[in-house]
Amino acid sequence: MSEVVLSTRRSRRLVRAASVGLAGLVFAALAVGPQAAGAAAKPAGAAAPAGIKVGLDEMGLGTQVAFTGLTTERDLSIPVPNGMKPSALVGNLVLPTDIGSGWIEVISGTVRVDVIRFTAKDASPSGINLSIPLTKVPVANRSASLRLVSHVLPFDPTCYDRSSAYPLTLTAPAVVFSGSDTYSNTIADFLPPILRTMTIDVRGALTSASSQAVLTLSSRIVQRYSSQPTVVKVKEIAAGATPPSSKDPLVRTIVIDPTGKSAVTVTPTAGRPALVVSGDSGALVDEIAGLTSDLSQIAQSSSATFAGATAPVSLAPSVFDFTDLGIGNLSSTSAGTVAVSFGIDQAKLGGRASKLGFDLRASYTPLPASIGGLITFSANGTQVAAWSTQHGGQLHEHVDVPAADLTRFTTFSLALSLVGSAGTCGDELTDTLTVDPSSSVTVSLATGGSVGFGSLPQALVPVFDVAIDGTSFADLVRANTIVDGLQGETSIPLSPQLVTTGQALQAKVPALVVYPTTDAPASLDLPLRHADTSKYVEVAPAHTTASGSVTAPVQLGCLQVADDTAHKRVLLVATSPDGTGALLDKDLNWLSAEPARWFALTGNVLATAATGDPFTLSVGVPAQLASSKKISAVLVAGLSAGIVIVLGLLVLWVALRRRRSASRVGAAHSGDSSGTGDEGGR
Repeated sequence: MSEVVLSTRRSRRLVRAASVGLAGLVFAALAVGPQAAGAAAKPAGAAAPAGIKVGLDEMGLGTQVAFTGLTTERDLSIPVPNGMKPSALVGNLVLPTDIGSGWIEVISGTVRVDVIRFTAKDASPSGINLSIPLTKVPVANRSASLRLVSHVLPFDPTCYDRSSAYPLTLTAPAVVFSGSDTYSNTIADFLPPILRTMTIDVRGALTSASSQAVLTLSSRIVQRYSSQPTVVKVKEIAAGATPPSSKDPLVRTIVIDPTGKSAVTVTPTAGRPALVVSGDSGALVDEIAGLTSDLSQIAQSSSATFAGATAPVSLAPSVFDFTDLGIGNLSSTSAGTVAVSFGIDQAKLGGRASKLGFDLRASYTPLPASIGGLITFSANGTQVAAWSTQHGGQLHEHVDVPAADLTRFTTFSLALSLVGSAGTCGDELTDTLTVDPSSSVTVSLATGGSVGFGSLPQALVPVFDVAIDGTSFADLVRANTIVDGLQGETSIPLSPQLVTTGQALQAKVPALVVYPTTDAPASLDLPLRHADTSKYVEVAPAHTTASGSVTAPVQLGCLQVADDTAHKRVLLVATSPDGTGALLDKDLNWLSAEPARWFALTGNVLATAATGDPFTLSVGVPAQLASSKKISAVLVAGLSAGIVIVLGLLVLWVALRRRRSASRVGAAHSGDSSGTGDEGGR
């Protein structure tokens, strides 16, 4: 019997050795795969062709392309301007230190159009300059689709797992386009698939209709290009003036003219044509609504009229299935732990949620009796529920996720982890986890209790008022900058409606109220209030946090999120008590310089002084939800010496208290060492 066991063990060793040798032969064969297949594999490092270079980030496709495994597929859908063709995908290919060589296949449809190979010897510390030809990739409907398939060969391929290793990464990726963009003379094709800058020119004197047109048009442009860093500029031009043109093919101009015949017209300029939207009063609003709706796609002419096209406002349902939320096919296969993830934008739910109830339906490969499993459900990385696996491989559970675990965009994850022996190298047990798209979410909307900037923009859905305590063009630009910043946080279209300040303060819908050159009235219950002509004080209810109190003589330009309990709504209030609007402009310029700053806002107050950067505060926000930064050191240094003195006295008092406490603790320990305490008595 012992001889049989010994021979069996030897056989297993031989099988393993053969497997390792076979793996080496397979990788060796793969290394010459492209050449053996007859493809003309090109070395990396070729120079990029001439043309217009557009970054993938400008197309909304991210700042890098990462290839995580030994073989990884990445699909790209490249928008293509009219009259142009993609000629190359360029970037810097960064090789991980464990990779010796590899190649990237470029596939369009079922045809492999090119192969690029690379080795570690080609790489500098910063990577390899890569240029992937795209001239053979067809263009259809102003888009070019391609698949990049990477194959990497580690220095030691034996049972190698790259799941936790640094990925092969194409950094600063961009597409070089050849040809010249063609000017579109139709309304339907006026907007390009890639838009760097949209200039909105307002002709003549500003009216309430043209102001509303700017708010609607600008926010719709931001929403339409929500994945791209499109810049919207609002300018004023003289009555009857022709707008200036740009040589950049990814720039467009729309003119709002609150006079003349109601129409939308493609108008020639010295360069590319502009789109002129004209009409007075409500007619102009209708034209903008039509232009920003699906109706514009059928306007295959240079002029059209959108009469009565005011955009309707629809209320979201209380129950969504995953298909309604645009959550695609969720399925994944892996060894050890398999997970699927999806995100939910609260604005798509029709408002700010106080709770989400998930009815989860999923299936997984049934596990053998010797192996158990644990299924977990997480929100933004925090586990909210867990279940053990069942023999039938089915999951049907209800989970309530409270507001404390929700953000404006929450990433949810369902994961299956195997428990027990899941096999050895080359023989790992894999499992497939699939979520049924009929899974649903029941939404409970909040009616109060704002959590500050984390409540926006979802608390402004489906409509919100915009009131400007001023009539200048600069005042409109300030309000529009805030609206665009909020719209940039969601792909769901916001619906700003221009009203008077009095109407906004008395209405029952959420509102943005802008006081561009003054402080807010004392009647508004704001987190940070003007105590007198030069001081601000925090208003923090009991059992809440109040960090970074500012009581020194200083003027602050502020954006504040207030909970209007009387009307059960959220107010966003902008103020600039300096009398010129400079402090509010400083806040808005800081936010616009890096749009990601809108997403990163925490607390419920964004404030800035004449010196130093803007900073955030949490005032009166429930302690478990507060997440604010301290006042910047520059601002603290610029405040009055009185604060320094008070802080010094406070530090001295705390030190004395600690010293006395330490003395009492030492005395207590001395008493315990005598052995007469409770334990000694026992």
